[in-house]
Formats: sequence, structure tokens, C-alpha cells
Amino acid sequence: MNSKLMNSILTVALSRRLKEEKIPVTVNIAFPGLSQTNLLRHTSLTSQFLWNVLGFIFSKYPSEGAQTILYCAISAEMRGNSGRFVR
Repeated sequence: MNSKLMNSILTVALSRRLKEEKIPVTVNIAFPGLSQTNLLRHTSLTSQFLWNVLGFIFSKYPSEGAQTILYCAISAEMRGNSGRFVR
């Protein structure tokens, strides 16, 4: 949790610094949301079962989760918008 907060603070600070120095680089925080991955493949069968059931109900497919990141990377709308949280 603290590392995610620190990454957010760093992104906002970096964005401000780049604007001050007039460097045309865009930095944003892209949050893909909860995606169905095989992250827990090496855990107990109980954990895997719970993840599969709850993940099916509450999460996105990996291709859907990637849309936020792709939007930040290639969208013309995001050009010049820096220091934002995109979900």
C-alpha cells in the first residue's frame, strides 16, 4: 500500500518538475483495476478456488484491464495531460 502511494506522489512531483523545466514528457498513474490473472497459481488450492470464484464476479479480463494503460500510452487526448490518475 505504501509503495503505491509513494509511486503516486513521485508521479505528481515528476510531472510538476518536468513542467517547470519545460520538458515535454507526460507522466500519469494508470490503474487497470482488478484483472483475472494467474497470480496465485503457486498458492493453496483453497486460495486458488476463492480467487477464481471472486475474480470471476469482481474482476476484468486482462485485455480489459490493459485498456487504461494503452489509453495513457497512445491516446492523443492524454498528450500534454500530466500528473493525472487514470482508471
